[in-house]
Amino acid sequence: MVAEALAPALAPADTPAAAEQDAAREIYLTCVLQGIGYLLPGGAVREVEALGALTPVPHTLPWLRGVMNLRGAVVPVVDLARFLGFTREASAGRVALVCADGDDALALAVDAVSAIRRVAAAEILPLPEHVASRTRYLGGLYRTPAGLLGVLDLPRLLQELELHS
Repeated sequence: MVAEALAPALAPADTPAAAEQDAAREIYLTCVLQGIGYLLPGGAVREVEALGALTPVPHTLPWLRGVMNLRGAVVPVVDLARFLGFTREASAGRVALVCADGDDALALAVDAVSAIRRVAAAEILPLPEHVASRTRYLGGLYRTPAGLLGVLDLPRLLQELELHS
């Protein structure tokens, strides 16, 4: 489970003030898609798994990589980079972020999960207007010393995936 795997990164703060500040922050996973970093809200991610053997599903959407067996459950695997419009082929060493919405599970294939971050809502920068009007799945930007990370709008993304299935 994500919480168990991430326990060291999510350890309680040392002081009451730090604990209060941490409580106001949400957990995000930093994932990498074709060399570009994105933040994905961690609340909907149930676990991070190595991407195992996939069974292709013929005559389906190009971003549906297939289905995988996850402890007895058949889970559809979406190539997140392809869904977002990247055209280059997926890298070989991919991981799956298993997102849950009720009893339904869906795996998002990404190149890597590189970090866990606690981010306050005030730290997420709005998109410039001319960018916001042209993107559907980017909810903002997060500044790091290395550059900007796109904050994916996971609820909207999952809703769109449901509409396309």
